Amino acid sequence: MTDPNEKAVETSLAIEDIVEQCQIAGVDFFNKEERAKILERLADLYIEDRIEYEIQRNKLQDWFGSGTRAIDHEVKLVVERRAAEAKAEAGPTGLMALAATVLWHDGKRDCYVTFGRDGHLENHELLSDDFEDWLADKWGETHQQEINGNLEPCYPTDEDLKKAIRHQAYARRADKRDPKFRVVEFEHEVWIDLGTPHWKAVVVNGDDWRFEERMRAPLVRGPGTAPLPIPVKGCDIQELQRFVNLQEDSDFALL
Repeated sequence: MTDPNEKAVETSLAIEDIVEQCQIAGVDFFNKEERAKILERLADLYIEDRIEYEIQRNKLQDWFGSGTRAIDHEVKLVVERRAAEAKAEAGPTGLMALAATVLWHDGKRDCYVTFGRDGHLENHELLSDDFEDWLADKWGETHQQEINGNLEPCYPTDEDLKKAIRHQAYARRADKRDPKFRVVEFEHEVWIDLGTPHWKAVVVNGDDWRFEERMRAPLVRGPGTAPLPIPVKGCDIQELQRFVNLQEDSDFALL
């Protein structure tokens, strides 16, 4: 993800380039095309960095031939136009562009989706509330509108969300995988979902075991999936006896 401060710097440099071109041409005011370009750049700053926006807006008053209030009004019109365009794009087609990138199926009728969130991977049924919430949040990250002076996410309608997610034909043409709960054999190893919010797994093979931060195995979660204790290397296996209903040491050794 691009750093907002870096984007603001790039936008400011773009504004300076337009002004420099006008100075070279020997003009004192923006023409219609230049004015439109500057308003778009100022709208970017208005969203990304309000302080830098005010600095650049104040510098440009003479080039606009108007005061700051008039410039603010025109910039807000650009921001509102973008919000309206984003809302129009947030139909089933626009949402499906996000939904169709990480889909898979189980070879029967059920479809699933793998998506990234907060640096980890998650697997969910395509028609789950988890995926619907993620899709709405993903759209809101890049589509915003100003409400009472604050930038707020612009969310798609429930109808458009459900229409987009129900387009399961994309998933049925994608990879076939065998989804499991909690434990699955994957790439000749045993993967165990620890049930943590970060979807960390323990992978066991014939030689050792390790943690995996990225849930590449087709493990999905049911509504009752709870977190497991985090395993620690180098402990005494006798500590597990308290978790099973066996009182005698000999019975536990046999287990």
